[in-house]
Amino acid sequence: MTRYCGEVKEVMGAYTTVTLTLGDIVMKKFRLCMSEVADYIRPGDRVCLYAFGHLLKTKIIIGVKSETGPSWTMSFGRFLITFILYLTLWPVLVSLGAIAVFALPPMIFGWDTLSNLGFLLGIIYGVVISLISGIRLLKTYREMQADCG
Repeated sequence: MTRYCGEVKEVMGAYTTVTLTLGDIVMKKFRLCMSEVADYIRPGDRVCLYAFGHLLKTKIIIGVKSETGPSWTMSFGRFLITFILYLTLWPVLVSLGAIAVFALPPMIFGWDTLSNLGFLLGIIYGVVISLISGIRLLKTYREMQADCG
């Protein structure tokens, strides 16, 4: 689910990570695409939040559609840069971390075959997780543009 709608009852947290209460649902550790998004999430307002899963775990808010106040959406330029990063930089960074987890322990113990397999699994993991995040961003952005215009 990429769209969360309801009345904002409570906003807690800093300008980058917030805990929101929409209706009866408490959403924890939502990250904001940009710090100025926090100004558009006001208690008592009915809003629809658009968020996607960054690397499958953290939800990042990329749009706020308000019924009574101003709305905010991620610009196309920022979307394009972020999407390109999910296709280029993130696979490399995630793969390096996964290789350290999957390939380093067998390498330390001298198990070459498992080390090679761990290296391959690390690369596959980094590429797949980054592509899934990029696809989620694209899906959420398209849904947001269809709703917000």
